[in-house]
Amino acid sequence: MENIILCIGGLEERLSIIWHILKNLDSYSIIDLNGKLYTLHRYNMDLRLLRLGHNASINIFRVENIDECYSLALDFKLALNIGDLEFKALHEALYQSYTRNNIDIQSIIDNITEYGGATTGGIRINLLLSFLNSLRIGITGKALNKENIPKTCFNLIDLSLLPSISHKILVLLSLMRRFREAIVVDDSSLLEPILVNPYFKSEFRSRIQERNIVLSSSSIKTAKYIIEDFKEILISNINSETLRFLEELGVDRENIKLTSGEEVSVVDVKFNSGSLYSINLKNISRIVIEKLNVEDVIGPLPKETIEEHTTAISRLFGERTGDAIAVLEVLSNGALTRDSLITFIMYDRGLRSDEAVKLIEKLSAYNLIKNEIGKDYRYYYRITSSGFKLLDDYKSTPPRDLVDGSDRRG
Repeated sequence: MENIILCIGGLEERLSIIWHILKNLDSYSIIDLNGKLYTLHRYNMDLRLLRLGHNASINIFRVENIDECYSLALDFKLALNIGDLEFKALHEALYQSYTRNNIDIQSIIDNITEYGGATTGGIRINLLLSFLNSLRIGITGKALNKENIPKTCFNLIDLSLLPSISHKILVLLSLMRRFREAIVVDDSSLLEPILVNPYFKSEFRSRIQERNIVLSSSSIKTAKYIIEDFKEILISNINSETLRFLEELGVDRENIKLTSGEEVSVVDVKFNSGSLYSINLKNISRIVIEKLNVEDVIGPLPKETIEEHTTAISRLFGERTGDAIAVLEVLSNGALTRDSLITFIMYDRGLRSDEAVKLIEKLSAYNLIKNEIGKDYRYYYRITSSGFKLLDDYKSTPPRDLVDGSDRRG
């Protein structure tokens, strides 16, 4: 296979292209950000299904040498868009923990807390600490608490249980540093916001150089940010909008050679020659999406994991229950940007900004709210189905059954 390939299209078309690329390889790993690629298990029964927080976990703080402390700090910088102050604090904390042979989440938090007390920018340090604390609780804690990624030839690693895009990008970067085999990342349109920033674009591009990697995306706009890095781009469902976009990328319409007819809906873009050629679908095995219950293959979610979603919200949040309910209720009326949600919590609930961030991270860690990209490429928080369930349970619980002091309903 070519070193770097970007494939774009609907889910079925992407799966068909991915399988066409992978089927003759001796080993590969598929990093599934949204948990939608399980159909591939029907085409390769040796494909190991690994669902972080369910039957697999990763220790993102595992480092083999002192240089990897810097690489890990860069992972956080890319995933969280932290500034130089937080990056320096995290790198110093990782370095100290490594030299003491005690590199775990608690020692890193302790080191950063000590660093933050001796410098300005306390709010920014507290935001970093809030995110680090979110790595220890809920499904996130189960997904990231130890190393349990078997070394097999064919892996599908599902990150869909992780609560936010930041968590997923952090794990993705960690896996990309570790794996040497061919890697597929789907849906890589989630990476677009970090590629808008020229620094982050450059740093991410350095991670994929000299690698066999396929970025699989539902959005053709993904191509705009890292177009010069790809040997080829495979695009399905060509239409007039796609053609206009390709022209914007420098592909002359005269060089676009498409066979007429609906059968040809996958094209191969060769940017080194500035031309685009069609591939007849008859030459590609079409993947048919079939519903596959992953729990039939890897077993049901652990009981304690399920209980995290169904336990009364007052038991999860204690004295912050009223604040958590207020966030769920406001998001039940529509999504809010991160800044808008923090502002709401501060003014409506009277919390400090660092307290508001901690509340958001905890709600995310328990998968009650999630962070998604809007059409304007901004991050928005939305309430999840689990959040709606807990909100409904709360509203149907008589006030006397709630934890004393936790309810502020008026």
